[in-house]
Amino acid sequence: MDIPNNVLEALHGRQKIKAIQLLREQRGIGLKEAKDIVDQYLSHDEFIFSGTGNSMQKNDTKKKYKAPFLYLLIIAAFVWAIVNLVEVTGSIIVLWHHDDYREVSFVINKVHYNDDHEAGLTWGFIGSLPDSEARMYAPRLADAKVLGYQKLRKIYPAGMQMKVWYNPNVTATLFQHRTLRIIPYTPDLVSSELSIGIELVHHPCQA
Repeated sequence: MDIPNNVLEALHGRQKIKAIQLLREQRGIGLKEAKDIVDQYLSHDEFIFSGTGNSMQKNDTKKKYKAPFLYLLIIAAFVWAIVNLVEVTGSIIVLWHHDDYREVSFVINKVHYNDDHEAGLTWGFIGSLPDSEARMYAPRLADAKVLGYQKLRKIYPAGMQMKVWYNPNVTATLFQHRTLRIIPYTPDLVSSELSIGIELVHHPCQA
């Protein structure tokens, strides 16, 4: 849009009325036409007027909120990736140390079950290994949300023994409701961990 320099100077100096007057004088046009031209220019420029008169402020609103929104979007994407791929990371650690896992018996003392709005559904077992007390988180062994606590207790009563893979040398940090030190027993440890990784990569929402 071709706007005379002195009109632009008036606009950038927050003098809208003066800019309209200068435009009328130089173009020989009416008040409405001059005002429309100025308003059209301002709508495409980075300046807006606030209130009435010739008071004008910089239109930082979009810039002010655009950057934080992008940051939040990036953070949300990162958190989503962590939440959905964290068990894949766990499987990688298990596969890295798979030669050190051994089959042992885990004795269930009680079922641990918790479902709240912050932590979500967590369930597993508090029990013991041959040489220590332990917790085992195993959401894949049953549909805990459907079964509920009482049915889980019947399926996994106190004193029940389970075969597990145990490696005291890896971390006991919880990964997606699952410890890396104690994991559910499968006949083929490597293939089962590979299948978990493949399943979660292709169907991350099921983690």
